[in-house]
Amino acid sequence: MNNMFFIVILFIQILFLVSTLYSLKTALKADDNIILGVTLPKDKLNDEQVEKLELLYIKNINTLAIVFGLLFVPELLLKIDFAGYPSLEIVYFFAWITSLLISSRRVVHLANKRMRLLKSKNKWGVSGVKTIDINSKKLTYDDEFWPNGINYCNPKDKSFIVSKRIGLGNTVNLGIKKGKIFTFGTLAAVITIAMVLSTYLLLTDFYTPSIYIDGDKIKVSDLDYSTAFNTSEIQDVKLIDEVPKVNKINGALTSIYARGKFDINSYGAGRIFIFKNSSPYIMIRLKDSYIIYNEDNKTKTNSLYEELKARVK
Repeated sequence: MNNMFFIVILFIQILFLVSTLYSLKTALKADDNIILGVTLPKDKLNDEQVEKLELLYIKNINTLAIVFGLLFVPELLLKIDFAGYPSLEIVYFFAWITSLLISSRRVVHLANKRMRLLKSKNKWGVSGVKTIDINSKKLTYDDEFWPNGINYCNPKDKSFIVSKRIGLGNTVNLGIKKGKIFTFGTLAAVITIAMVLSTYLLLTDFYTPSIYIDGDKIKVSDLDYSTAFNTSEIQDVKLIDEVPKVNKINGALTSIYARGKFDINSYGAGRIFIFKNSSPYIMIRLKDSYIIYNEDNKTKTNSLYEELKARVK
């Protein structure tokens, strides 16, 4: 993973954090007499007890901002390692996003719960609540349809999309079948994609290529770029201490390893399976291409080189 990709990932996280904090703060706007997802009487919006809960909510938002801001530090300190193993950055990215989503929802849920208790304790009734007329029935967007201040759940309302109480835009009605299928289907799809992508990248990063010799057949085994050839195709085998500058055609190139199809100055197109900081490297020259390969330590590489050299006719 190059520096640009690292910067992009970091930028997305910062943008996500800023938008999340902004969304949380919308819960303090008294639109339609709603504070922290709870409908209050208009004359109670500036009540001392309400303001205390608002201050506590702001404090929790600030704590959230500090905690997840500090979680950028491991990325900055471990940038070199992440550059060598892109999967670690991707996994950390998904874990960070997931933790932020869960934590932010918990902040809202706790504030909403406290406000509901305050409203119930003081028996603050609300008159003139907005209503909608569906099938000749009066249905109110009352607090009971917003169990945590975030999700809307009203089986009597056939609306698929409604305006959010907290945050910008709209939310889905979880009280109807279509809303449940859409919400939980989307959630399942996102989790599946994140897990599959993370698993694949981890396997790719920490997979060790290997060479199998079976008679006249030689196979280089790799997750994505395996190749095979006959000993009769080998024109030359030699050890090199450095790999010339390469241009990636298709494959993975990090500060730790290079695997896939590359174009190398003076050699042309070929395949590389190397640990970049573990010289020497075996150069296998074929009729129409080449393969550069090494093991993760010098002894193994030298042993394999001697075995391949013995098979060159």
